[in-house]
Amino acid sequence: MIPENVEIFTTEGEKQFYRFLESVAKPNSQYIAWYTPDLKGKEPDFILFGDKIGLIVFEVKDWALEQIREANPQHFILSMGGKTKSRKNPFQIIIIGKPPALLEVIECMEIVSFAV
Repeated sequence: MIPENVEIFTTEGEKQFYRFLESVAKPNSQYIAWYTPDLKGKEPDFILFGDKIGLIVFEVKDWALEQIREANPQHFILSMGGKTKSRKNPFQIIIIGKPPALLEVIECMEIVSFAV
C-alpha cells in the first residue's frame, strides 16, 4: 500500500477500507494500491491496480443504505442526524470518466509510485 503505515484517516470508512485492502490485496507482484494519491489536483480515496484486474478507483462513503433518500446522476439526498443533506454523487467525484483522464491517472500513478 502506498503510503504504508497510515495513522490518520479522513473517515472511519477509509480506515476500514485501507485495512481491508492491506489484508486482501497485499502488495506483491500482482497488486499495487494507493491511498489518496494526488493526481493533478484530484484525490480519489483509493486506486488498485493488478495485471489481471486492471485499474479500479474507489471513492469511499460512510453512508448507510437507509440514509439514502434519493439519488440521481448529480447528487445523493441523505438523512443524516435528523437533517436532510445533499452530497455530490460519488461518480461525479471520481476521476475516471473519459479515456484521456484514464491516461492521466496512469501517468500520475507512475510518478506517485516512483516518488514514494
